[in-house]
Amino acid sequence: MHKDAASQDAGATSAPPRRRLHCARKLGADVGAEVVVKQDGLGYAMQMVDAWVVAGRPEDFLHWARKAVPTLEGANASGTCMFVALQQAVHLLGESSAVPDAEVESFLTESRKRKVDVSRGLRWKIFRAFLAQLKRVGSCLSFKDLKYNRQRSGHRGVSGIKLLKLEDGFYIVGASNTMGVGHAFVLGVRGRKYTAHAESVKRSLGRNGEWINSLMLVRKVALEA
Repeated sequence: MHKDAASQDAGATSAPPRRRLHCARKLGADVGAEVVVKQDGLGYAMQMVDAWVVAGRPEDFLHWARKAVPTLEGANASGTCMFVALQQAVHLLGESSAVPDAEVESFLTESRKRKVDVSRGLRWKIFRAFLAQLKRVGSCLSFKDLKYNRQRSGHRGVSGIKLLKLEDGFYIVGASNTMGVGHAFVLGVRGRKYTAHAESVKRSLGRNGEWINSLMLVRKVALEA
């Protein structure tokens, strides 16, 4: 790598998340910079930038993004982050069998047959159908806990989550960033410690703030007693 590119890469590593996205795109083929951005939870935003460029940059990026991608829960690159978050939550609870891979694949396959597009996220009523499927096969999930949405109108950002005064445990959080792109992740609460689990990345809730602007759902994941 040339000296200039190396110094740019170093700058991308120390820059805030939004700056890192710009740096990664500027570097183009620098895989290391893209990894940094993905670790910030901005991998999906990178794909949106690519789609915007391919579309010929039709208008201001933020305006285009808000129209192109509805604010829905579970809008990761494949539209499955609600399923991934639920599976991760039960894994953290020590009961991975509560949400089997086979049931997720079965539901997604049936959705495709019914021409239900989850690639841009999904509404809770559709995800509720998946929970009903899990219940039919005898999952030990506490469906009563999942039914109750602890999110409250007017609560925004990381501070909005902390205002909910959540009890210890694990929660699925559905939120959207400032571009209106939805995402779901697992929130672990233990006393005053709030930890965000987004697929393979674990970090303090505050460091996940880029993804938390508007809150759509905060539902506890627990097992039947």
